[in-house]
Amino acid sequence: MLPSVVFTFILGLLFGVARADFYIYHFHLFRSTFEPVAEGFVFFHEQDLPVDCNGFKSIKEQYPISKDVSRRKGVACDGDGCSYLNNIWYDGISRLEFHTRWGHYTWYKNRDMRIVDLNDRVVGTCEFNQGGLVEMYCKKSIWNEVPREFKVRLAFKCNTTIW
Repeated sequence: MLPSVVFTFILGLLFGVARADFYIYHFHLFRSTFEPVAEGFVFFHEQDLPVDCNGFKSIKEQYPISKDVSRRKGVACDGDGCSYLNNIWYDGISRLEFHTRWGHYTWYKNRDMRIVDLNDRVVGTCEFNQGGLVEMYCKKSIWNEVPREFKVRLAFKCNTTIW
């Protein structure tokens, strides 16, 4: 048993830590009158990406947009790309700070699109979705709440070791 542990450790040193892709979607909940109710961001590992509206029923990483996420979970967003209604491509976002169950990180557009931790160490990168609009529109609520309809739109694809 010990030789395999040592071998695995040496492989880890030689090839580094495995990196994982994850995606950040922007969501917008609204009533059937298109009256906005809430918006925020959801996070998915690549292998968990939903292929249809039913796939959003098991969302675990859903966070509202907040002004300050230093003490509570959520996502703080700066720039004219933060509002779902005003933006379609997200390249107007300059900073995305996310405080989630798996950590507290900030992505900066002006720092080569890097993600940094609270100690300002680079832990990954995110890029804007430039491959065309990836959007789902669903007619009934997935979260047993007042909204009857929702839209989700792909905002970022990230590569990092943080989650």
